Amino acid sequence: MKNFKLVHAENSRHFELAEAFVLPKEKKYMALMMRIQNHENSVYLIEEFDLEKHIGKIAGVFSYNKGRAFTPCIPEFTEPVVEILKAFLKDREIFCLVGDVNGVNQIENIVYELRGKKARDKRELFLMEFQSKKLHVKNTEGLVVCKKNDIEKIMPLHLKFVRDEVLPKWHKISPAAELMSAERALKKFYLVAVEKDGQFISKAQTNAETKNYLQIGGVYTLKEFRNRGYAKVLISQIVKHALENK
Repeated sequence: MKNFKLVHAENSRHFELAEAFVLPKEKKYMALMMRIQNHENSVYLIEEFDLEKHIGKIAGVFSYNKGRAFTPCIPEFTEPVVEILKAFLKDREIFCLVGDVNGVNQIENIVYELRGKKARDKRELFLMEFQSKKLHVKNTEGLVVCKKNDIEKIMPLHLKFVRDEVLPKWHKISPAAELMSAERALKKFYLVAVEKDGQFISKAQTNAETKNYLQIGGVYTLKEFRNRGYAKVLISQIVKHALENK
């Protein structure tokens, strides 16, 4: 007989177990791994314990943060696991689901069963990986490594990025919330932009960093300046910086 329970990660042992569980799938779950390695209180573990053999193991790990983002790393949605998730999600709203297709679909089904609501917007992301250690950044004219005092210049570009690439068309942008998001990115991550005639026209940043990987996101160029290689320059600069600061 097996017993399942939900554990809110609160001590080193919990985070060590969560990290070991997610490690083989780290490339797909970098944001989740970053939260685990930072010992954030958004991390939860689903523990499975065999009462006869007295053996325990982790059946799943997920994070649920203040922004109502839910990221599940759950290989098997067995009946006990689903019941635990139902109990957890019963009184919690989800703004977005992030993860592999199977996991996201399973959580969607649980939410639909609980509330009778289906997702109003769904997007599949394509993961690209850079492995070479040889890199040369060319044509760096206008390249800016952004600091806190660049917030006013980055905000117009950030808001356009959020409208075009992040939020569904029906969702209203909150300038105050996005200002906090941009300020947090400038504080925590490496953000670069291209400046032309006094305005930022292209940007990119790191948005997750673990012991083994660095994730790049937030890549955006104003439509009138696309197809000129700006994003390539920015991504190359981020990779160059990462390799030099390993």
